[in-house]
Amino acid sequence: MKIGVAIERSRSGLDPFAVAAIPTMSYSSEAFHSKDDAQCSICLGEYKEREILRIMPTCRHNFHLECIDVWLQKQTTCPICRISLKDQGGAKSSASPPLRSLPQLFGQPESSVNRSPHWILPIHRDRTGGRQNSPSSQESLEVIIEIQPQRH
Repeated sequence: MKIGVAIERSRSGLDPFAVAAIPTMSYSSEAFHSKDDAQCSICLGEYKEREILRIMPTCRHNFHLECIDVWLQKQTTCPICRISLKDQGGAKSSASPPLRSLPQLFGQPESSVNRSPHWILPIHRDRTGGRQNSPSSQESLEVIIEIQPQRH
């Protein structure tokens, strides 16, 4: 008599729908002023122009889409700072302000605007070539990221 034992794999990562909801953007060297920002911390590969990156909503760390999606199948935290992505309403990075959606930026309630997801990503640039002598030496930009569903 054979006894069949079914081994059920436990899922320890994020739900695929939660991963798909994490914002993405197309890489542009102009938007990433630091050399450290131009590299995926998972595979250590440098980003190429127009390559799709996923931006962690709480800490704003960025990764190749494919790299972070595989990571998040097994983990629920950012690979760099280990902030949990399970509870988006939980602890947020105090070092930088949270991402804002377009309706929030324009002072409109979320429900009054088309539900197409957009995110505002603040970017700070040092205009002195690396020296930050005064607050006026920094330039602030905001990049609007439109999130479009992937087509299968």
